[in-house]
This record gives sequence, structure tokens and C-alpha cells, in this order.
Amino acid sequence: MEVDDAENTSEQRLLSAKQPNALRAFDAVLVGDGFKYGNGKALDNGVSGWKSKNQKVTWPVYLQQTGTYAVEAEYALKEGAPLNSYCVKIGEEKLTATTKGAGTKRDVTFVKHEIGSIEIPEGLTVIEIFSEDTPDNDLMTLRALHLTPINEKQDTVN
Repeated sequence: MEVDDAENTSEQRLLSAKQPNALRAFDAVLVGDGFKYGNGKALDNGVSGWKSKNQKVTWPVYLQQTGTYAVEAEYALKEGAPLNSYCVKIGEEKLTATTKGAGTKRDVTFVKHEIGSIEIPEGLTVIEIFSEDTPDNDLMTLRALHLTPINEKQDTVN
């Protein structure tokens, strides 16, 4: 199959301003050594091996207009894992959070952790998740970063 103009594609993910966006860890650019991919099945579809402050998970994205987004990280922790702080950086803005939740001996439980909201400027930008300190054990098994547009204009019913 031939595709015309195939060389004019973009590596950036276009973010929607009207519906939730899920940036999957499997689709991210992993920076640093030691990351491990799960097998892709429902309980093992994340990225782990996050043991250094020199590692980060990144997504190049593109927005057609500036917008404010609610930010949630979806991840799992191993049973008894220590809680660690992590950052989500979008452009020049940064949100900091501490991991929560705990796994069990039998099952991996992924949680969605609401981190806050952030304004993302139009154009190209890079979204990063990282730890500013060396994590205690494994930072998390990251499945996805969720960005949900926040509609600043509330509809009124007359």
C-alpha cells in the first residue's frame, strides 16, 4: 500500500480540547535506563523500573488552542511500596504529588490520582513525569496520564 506524502507526518500527539485525553505509558518516550514494559495484559500494561531521578516519561503533544486541563496519573504500586513524590511538568508549569494506594499480594490495583489542573499553551509542548529525588524502591508502574479539558464557560439553563 502506498501513502502519498507519508513523510509529512508528526510525532506529536494532538490533544483534544473537547474530550478526555489518555496518554498511555506504552506510547511515551522513556528517558533514562532501567524502565521495563509490562506484558500488555489488563493487570500488567504499564511501565515500571523507575528507580532514578534521572528517568522520566515524556510525550510530545500539540494543542490547537490554549486550554486548562485536569491532570490525573493512573498507576499501581507494589504491596508495601513506600510513598514517593513525583512531578508532572507541562511547558514551564509543574504539579507535584505523592503516590497513593497500595497493591495486594494477588492483584495489581491501578488507581487514578487527581493531581490538579494546569493551563497548556497552544502549539508544541512536552509533557513529562519524573521524580525530583531518587525514589524509594520503584516510583510506580505508570499506565497513563489523563488530561481532561475544563470548560471555563458553564452552560446556564433558562
